[in-house]
Amino acid sequence: MSSSLVTSINTRPKCHCGTDSVCRTSRSEENPGRRFWGCGNYDRDSCKVCHFFEWVDPDVLVGANVVLQRLERKIEDQSKEIKLLKKFVLFLICVELIKLLLY
Repeated sequence: MSSSLVTSINTRPKCHCGTDSVCRTSRSEENPGRRFWGCGNYDRDSCKVCHFFEWVDPDVLVGANVVLQRLERKIEDQSKEIKLLKKFVLFLICVELIKLLLY
């Protein structure tokens, strides 16, 4: 997926088969989070040969997207940790209630 073409998110180009393109997000290691235009029929068997591709974002934003992805992962990890801590606090409360009931 390499192309020097860059278009605005407000400009939806037509793909090679004449269909409106769809804005997608790259999940590759080389371009994580970078947006690109792809054929609107790509998921359909009838259009696997179109291969239309055009970047939406300029290269400058690629670094920012990498940082954003790292921050999103960090937020997700912290959310998981918060859930575990809430469960642990609930467990401790239950232990204290059992102690009160037994003594």
